[in-house]
Amino acid sequence: MHRHRFTAHLRLWYAAAKGYRIYALAFLLALPDMLDALAGADLAPILPEGWGTVVGGWLAVLRIVLGIYLRRLPSPAPGGRA
Repeated sequence: MHRHRFTAHLRLWYAAAKGYRIYALAFLLALPDMLDALAGADLAPILPEGWGTVVGGWLAVLRIVLGIYLRRLPSPAPGGRA
């Protein structure tokens, strides 16, 4: 139920991006590329002991899932309304 509501809200937000929302949308769409850039970075020196592999694993999963999810979003309707 929450996933459906989140997805519906995200689709409406995507279709009606105005003002500050356009910057948030640009950040969301650029996030997979930013995660790709982080894939080669060694985060172990800045994280607590033992967290390097956990954070690296979650970043890898997030890269894959977010990329698939963003490709499946529908194109905004002409005129900006869903």
